[in-house]
Amino acid sequence: MNTIAGAARAAVRISIIAGALLTISSCYLLNQGASLLRYQAAAEPIDEILERGAFLDGTRVGSQTRTFLSEVEQIRDYAATLGLAASRNYTSLVPTDRNYLVDVVNAAAELSFERHEWWWPFVGRLPYKGYYETADAARLAKRLEGRGLDVWVRPVDAFSTLGVLRDPLYEFMTDYDRHTIANLILHEQAHATLFLRGHAQFNEEFATFVGDVGAEGYLVVSGASDAETLLVAARTADRETARLLILGLRSDLEQMYSSDLGTEEKLLAKAVAIQTFQDRVRDDYELIFRTDSFRGLSEIPINNAFIDLYVSYTEDLDLFRELYEALSTDLSLFISELSILEDPSRIPNRDLRRLARRDPKAFIRTFLLDSADETSVE
Repeated sequence: MNTIAGAARAAVRISIIAGALLTISSCYLLNQGASLLRYQAAAEPIDEILERGAFLDGTRVGSQTRTFLSEVEQIRDYAATLGLAASRNYTSLVPTDRNYLVDVVNAAAELSFERHEWWWPFVGRLPYKGYYETADAARLAKRLEGRGLDVWVRPVDAFSTLGVLRDPLYEFMTDYDRHTIANLILHEQAHATLFLRGHAQFNEEFATFVGDVGAEGYLVVSGASDAETLLVAARTADRETARLLILGLRSDLEQMYSSDLGTEEKLLAKAVAIQTFQDRVRDDYELIFRTDSFRGLSEIPINNAFIDLYVSYTEDLDLFRELYEALSTDLSLFISELSILEDPSRIPNRDLRRLARRDPKAFIRTFLLDSADETSVE
């Protein structure tokens, strides 16, 4: 009975989304939308999985998966206490033999950090494009490289449909530790809570901050062991170290790109700067980092697209941290205060209203930080 009802509900959702997709004259959206819908159709409600003790194909649910699904429910409850959007996200699971979801392509100019962007219906311009098939991502990367752009292709394990669909879990996630899955869910739920059209970097930095701080808070309330807490603290410190190192590399490259050097000289200087950065990471790794999380920095083919991608998630985390601390490190209040940006009409001052729409980070600096001692900006 539950399985049939769940399948019927899924069929209705799929019909609605399919109809919407068919109105969009884009082969890319249709192709990727079809893959998304296949995953949606394969999603099995978690409560039904646990009730049966098995997936629909008869595969038994092991103790690790049961523990994981129980953890997810607790994380969802915790997300609700923070004021993140209440939804049915992460209440279903997709059986799959893949170990990630999509390949995402980013690109930037070869001798500047001018970001290549794509325009999408409903959400505006975004600096990335995802593919369910690796070969499709590789073809796009080759075309962009042929246009002289730096390109970066990365595996991504989740993304938010911003409330259009119920975002599921995927079977490969059952291996994630509690901090990793908490960060992922809180990050994606942050997108579902606050998403500003045309402000991709703001959206990613907001979600990154909520995911990072929220996951640390979840460890506390879930009674994580001292060993787990110490490991997460070390990884968090390493992420900040890597962020500052990459921001420093970008600053050095920006200064060189704006110089009077010729194109060939700039290309050579770029290669030297990146190699010097990677040599330092390799040679001084144990002095710089506390875990093995960033050893790959000395080996991967770093380029402008990689640097810009990293920056797009982390550049202004200090600003979000400043506001968070001004609000007595209350993450739920932090989320509530920023929610005004989704509806700037609530701001009585016309100039501030325009600023909020045009530059949300400038609005935080000029208004929210000054009013952070108040309980509401309304």
